[in-house]
Amino acid sequence: MTPGVVRLDARAEAVISRFSVAWVEDKAVERKARRSTWLAVGCGIAAVLGMLSGTPVLWMPAVVLVVAFVINAVRYHRLDIEDRKLQTVLRVLKVLRADIPRDQRVALTVDLRRYTAGDKVKNGRVTRYRHAWLQLTTTLADGNAITLQASDRVKQKSKRKGTRTLAHSEVRIAVRFAKRYRPIGPIADALRGHAPGAGSPGPFMPGAQDRSAEAERQLEACYRTRRLEGTAPAAAPRGWDGLATADTLLATVRHVYRGIARAQRAG
Repeated sequence: MTPGVVRLDARAEAVISRFSVAWVEDKAVERKARRSTWLAVGCGIAAVLGMLSGTPVLWMPAVVLVVAFVINAVRYHRLDIEDRKLQTVLRVLKVLRADIPRDQRVALTVDLRRYTAGDKVKNGRVTRYRHAWLQLTTTLADGNAITLQASDRVKQKSKRKGTRTLAHSEVRIAVRFAKRYRPIGPIADALRGHAPGAGSPGPFMPGAQDRSAEAERQLEACYRTRRLEGTAPAAAPRGWDGLATADTLLATVRHVYRGIARAQRAG
């Protein structure tokens, strides 16, 4: 098992419980990191004052404490998990669980490491990262089996005055439709070329001329958020600026079901 990568195959309630505990533990780690940082600062000030007074008995212990608290702060910072990822898993499952049968299992893989753990391509002063960090698969109450995937794309360009960072995400949804929705040609036609929210449409299957058996039961679509400077997720519009959040994934699911509703009305 890769450190920082969580793989679960359990009922939705069990997964939510597991990540709720992780959220509480992560908040405790953040508090400890902040406390260690402030204690290091306080001891650093005491050490400087002790040095200015020329009293080794005052500043030498303070220096030792500064080192100890800095080490603790660094250790806790490394244990800190990105809130966005924990919140995404919790919120998506809390919303979807109403449509997931109680005995249905959820297969989940979450990479909680930073984007720098993903694929890296360096070209001169430009470095690009691709970090696939989420995959969630389950079957909903209507019989549709859905898979949601999220990957972050980060571009860093080194300049004389610093590094510029641009980030966006790609969200992929795959749906294997229950028999009641097949053939899915009208649904695919209603969704093809469109994107949820402020997202941009990416690769889409089936193609308009695809008449294969697979094209009559499975749909795959990819949507991109807009590039945003920095790697902090934006609050609006509904998760389509910068890195993907729970809003991005839930909007993607809603988009597909609105396409289903349009196709049924047209039929």
